[in-house]
Amino acid sequence: GVAWAPFWLGSNREIAWLINAGYFGTLLLAFEAVLLLGRRRHAVALKRVAYPAAIFVAICVWIAVQASTGIPAWLENSIYQYGRETFRIDISGSITINRVLTYMALLRLLTQGAVFWLFLQLGRSPQRAHWTVQAVAIIGMAYAIYGIVAFFVFPGTILWLAKYAYLDSVTSTFINRNSYATYVGIGLVCALA
Repeated sequence: GVAWAPFWLGSNREIAWLINAGYFGTLLLAFEAVLLLGRRRHAVALKRVAYPAAIFVAICVWIAVQASTGIPAWLENSIYQYGRETFRIDISGSITINRVLTYMALLRLLTQGAVFWLFLQLGRSPQRAHWTVQAVAIIGMAYAIYGIVAFFVFPGTILWLAKYAYLDSVTSTFINRNSYATYVGIGLVCALA
């Protein structure tokens, strides 16, 4: 999953996030089911991260409220009232203008929360933590090698798609060179560690 996430344009497309959410969500459910069926405890109890978990849940609830159409009219974005008056049709209103993007942001946040929870639970042993750092370094190196090869062999494309920006920069499978620089920097830090 960690190796897949940057592949599809740095997960900069909705389909990539849907795949990430499905993959990591399934892993999280499987992990929790194994613990439940085996009557085992979490390596890190929820009470140890209660405050950050409460803030995380509050943010998720707030995002859902923003996209909800069941809110009072005085909380709705004024664009909905304008649309009702202009088009003379009943439009369900919400705080957010674009509910699809708001739900997509919630999906991304929940996916990141699932990844965090899995790494918190599974990365407790020094050996697993070391393997994780090594894996990130190796994955980062593989994307760097691909990026350099792609830059010289087929510089006008990202994977099989046409590249419209940053033709003079190595971007590997990312669209934005700054996003790729951040990613390869994380891999470099892991490799140096």
